[in-house]
Amino acid sequence: MVSSKSEGRLLGWLLDRGFDESQVEKITLSCCNYQSMCEDVLDQRIENLVGLGFLPAQIPKMVTAFPPLLCYLPERITHNLESHRKIGCDWPLLRKAASKLPSLLAYGPDLLKQKHGAITGYGFSPEQFARIFSVQPSNVGLSVETLSSKLNNLEALGFSRAEVIGMVSAMPVLIGMAETSLTEKTACLGRQMRFPNGYSFELGDGDIRRMLIANPGILAASPDRIRKKLRVFVILTEGNKELLIHWARYWRNSLERIVARARYLQKIGNEPRRNGTLFWSATNFRKRYGRDIGAETRLPIVVG
Repeated sequence: MVSSKSEGRLLGWLLDRGFDESQVEKITLSCCNYQSMCEDVLDQRIENLVGLGFLPAQIPKMVTAFPPLLCYLPERITHNLESHRKIGCDWPLLRKAASKLPSLLAYGPDLLKQKHGAITGYGFSPEQFARIFSVQPSNVGLSVETLSSKLNNLEALGFSRAEVIGMVSAMPVLIGMAETSLTEKTACLGRQMRFPNGYSFELGDGDIRRMLIANPGILAASPDRIRKKLRVFVILTEGNKELLIHWARYWRNSLERIVARARYLQKIGNEPRRNGTLFWSATNFRKRYGRDIGAETRLPIVVG
């Protein structure tokens, strides 16, 4: 049983090292081992993390997310990191990933070797493997069977293996998406749209495939956001499918900003769909028109 004196010492130590009260509460509830460790050892563990390149300000968040972190010997963490580097994960990416998912520092070599074999066996290069797990650290938690199933789900949507590799490399979060979510979002792109003037529009399977290959990040949006943005893009492109597919790369731009700029350009007599200014940076737009147009104009665009 831990004495109140030991608990008070730990609380004071954590607060002195930059942990806030909510972080302290979570740590003390989930990891009592710290209370039996002397302050010098805990300080050495933190110094080791700083020596690996983590910022002191990052460490309270990392320990709170993965309380056992300071219980691991520095030698074990160093060994694990070295094993990760040997299979292609460079240190800057690993450090960035571990700051988001600190439990990555506790993963031994066997775990990543299995996943390295599954991913490279599918056709990804070692560099692509490193990106998949460094950019989206939560992918490390997926089993080999789940990884294979997720990749097969993307192929089932009509993409070739080479296209799946390109899409996942560009957007590693795709691996973590549920099959039902992918299906629902893809269906949103193919749903027929009707407009007040009697015009209707619908993308074919081939059109949707080309859009998602151009920008798999479209699938990161919610179904409602996909429907709204597609409708606005159809209006602005006047249903030109080739232009719509070309504009797929701009889906990450704010919908509200696009609408506001379109209305502004129409007001001053410019054709927004011809010159690409809808998607210019704020700096370039300001240089050309003397001001940037934000999201002050609300949706929806009225269709004539």
